[in-house]
Amino acid sequence: NYEAALPDLEEALKRSPRHVGALTGKALTLHALGRNAEAALALRAALDLNPWLGERHLLPVLEAHEMEL
Repeated sequence: NYEAALPDLEEALKRSPRHVGALTGKALTLHALGRNAEAALALRAALDLNPWLGERHLLPVLEAHEMEL
């Protein structure tokens, strides 16, 4: 349940704003919900902390969707 996961991810990020796993999880969750602009922001934040994340390949996809809006 992606909607239900967002508050948990937000709480984790409130406690630890540099939590790469929570940022990445938030990006993937938002992407699954079709909220690609927000997902791109979260993924960029995670990549700022760890540019070698496996999910880095998703950023161009998210940005392409972002441009369509």
